[in-house]
Amino acid sequence: MQKNGKNKAPFGFEIPEDSPGFMLWQMTAAWQHYIRQVLKPYNISHIQHVILAVLLWLKKSEISPTQIDMARMTNLDKMGVSKSLKKLAKDGYVKRYESKSDSRAKQVELTKKGVELATILVPLVEKKDEEFFSHLQGEARKIFIQNMRHLATPKQ
Repeated sequence: MQKNGKNKAPFGFEIPEDSPGFMLWQMTAAWQHYIRQVLKPYNISHIQHVILAVLLWLKKSEISPTQIDMARMTNLDKMGVSKSLKKLAKDGYVKRYESKSDSRAKQVELTKKGVELATILVPLVEKKDEEFFSHLQGEARKIFIQNMRHLATPKQ
């Protein structure tokens, strides 16, 4: 690329690694690759794992969410949640049924098989998370998590 001004690139950064969006993309891709290594032997996608883990968490609190609730809670798109739940139901990990309060909504809950799988996967994924984020310790980790929470909060 020429540096004489005629072919000036539209970037606001000298190098890609100075872009927070690019670095978030890079970190997310690396992390997802890392997590897929754990999930692959179980034939579960990352999205399906997130759904199983959230359902297990909610089961502890005796909450039976709808598919829409799952999409909101996980920040996943409705179609992705629907497709993942269909596969999880086909594989016997979740059951979906008509909501008692809204016939248009589907309630979702883990089956016994789903509880067993989630109970295996959650500690495995948490261990991989710990390995991946191990270079962040103490105050740096607290600040990182605080910043992620802030950035993950939807802007209204």
